[in-house]
Amino acid sequence: RDLVRSRGLGDVYKRQISISLKKPLIRIYKNTLHLIGTPTHVLLLVNPKEKTLVISPSDGSDLKAHYVAKYFAKNKKSAELYSTSLVKQLKYLCPNLEEGSAYKFFGKYISREDIVEFNMQDAILITK
Repeated sequence: RDLVRSRGLGDVYKRQISISLKKPLIRIYKNTLHLIGTPTHVLLLVNPKEKTLVISPSDGSDLKAHYVAKYFAKNKKSAELYSTSLVKQLKYLCPNLEEGSAYKFFGKYISREDIVEFNMQDAILITK
């Protein structure tokens, strides 16, 4: 995972998600989706050993893929995905995440795999 796209500090904001433990909401910002080719669907993959969340483009053939194209049509800044089970899984991986709070995460784009990876231990508190 050593091949990371780097375009300066301003680019870090292009690889961003936020997670609300209250709603349970995962917000994927459009710039993050643009990095992986503006897919119609994405897969959210959790690696429990590394405590990471990966966003990968999908063609929609996988039943676990989330449809995100509608957010581009609506001219929204982010795709909003509601998943109680995924948010609970992330909370289990990172018990330091406080119930009812929201966090943002900055990830890294790994070009050879065409994914964006987020370390769940790098949570930045947004609201309590």
